[in-house]
Amino acid sequence: MTLNYLAQLVGTTPQTIQRLETGNMTVSLDWLTKIASAFGTSAAALLVTDATASVPVIGELMGNGNVSPLSDTQTLSMVVAAPNPVAVRVTEPISNFDVDTMLLGNRIEFDPDLLFDERNCLVGFRSGRVVFRRVTINTDGVVLGSFAVRGFSEDAVDEIEWVAPVLMAVVYF
Repeated sequence: MTLNYLAQLVGTTPQTIQRLETGNMTVSLDWLTKIASAFGTSAAALLVTDATASVPVIGELMGNGNVSPLSDTQTLSMVVAAPNPVAVRVTEPISNFDVDTMLLGNRIEFDPDLLFDERNCLVGFRSGRVVFRRVTINTDGVVLGSFAVRGFSEDAVDEIEWVAPVLMAVVYF
């Protein structure tokens, strides 16, 4: 199915469909419902996959919000409704997350035209550094918030390479 054809079925432009497809625009429930209708299925069916993903664990989340890279490659195998999932293991309590909680996010290339308010995100910088912050991206710019931890300094927004809004927290008992 072409972008043009899907756009006609949904009642929008091909450019909007492309932005939705590439993650440059937030997919709301309304958009999911319209697209699902065009495919003759439910919105839930677009979000669920039967495939188990091998999610790379990119590091350990410290209490100061910094992610310490792992010395060896680790993965987490589970069903995740994200095209590019990444995970970190909490090693010190931070925000509302306890030790050993796995935080899973969907890694997307950073684009200041993304719009969302106050989302817990893993943020990757060109230097390779990864941090966990409460992120807001709006028409006024990008705000990387802290969790009121000592030693926090504002990160350089223009150095952000990717963001991974946290989709789920897996808690082991």
